[in-house]
Amino acid sequence: MAGPSETVKNITDDIKLIAKTELELAKVEVMPKVKSAGLGAGLLGGAGYLALHAASLLYVAASLGVGILFMNWMDAVPAIALGFTAVAVLMLLLAAIFALVGKAKLEAMQNPQPELAMAQAQGVVADVKGAVQRGKDGIPASITARPRDPVVPGQDLRPSSTPPAA
Repeated sequence: MAGPSETVKNITDDIKLIAKTELELAKVEVMPKVKSAGLGAGLLGGAGYLALHAASLLYVAASLGVGILFMNWMDAVPAIALGFTAVAVLMLLLAAIFALVGKAKLEAMQNPQPELAMAQAQGVVADVKGAVQRGKDGIPASITARPRDPVVPGQDLRPSSTPPAA
């Protein structure tokens, strides 16, 4: 028969094996999902790259269009240059507006705390404290108030019919 230390060692080994097996199972289960997510992220990155170039071409087209409108009052080259300048100034104004609104939003968020999660955690702590207190209240005072006698190795801990000698 195995002793207590060998039993504890066996339990520890079993727990390690279970944890290792669960970790391997999690890896096998999650790996296809992670690969798919990586592919999706790469495709989104490529779409963003192409959209950025498309936006650049639209800005060039807008600049040329504004330049053509200015051709009614001046030569072609200065008109096109003025068209590019007008679109650039418009883009800088939009960038400034976005920056100011973004800055205001960031300043409005001074102390980002997960209030709902904190409230739920405090509720759980209160519930646990209440359960502990109810457990303590359910134990008779004679049991909790009695000091424990030290246990001597080899001592018979079974209740005896005669009171111990003082």
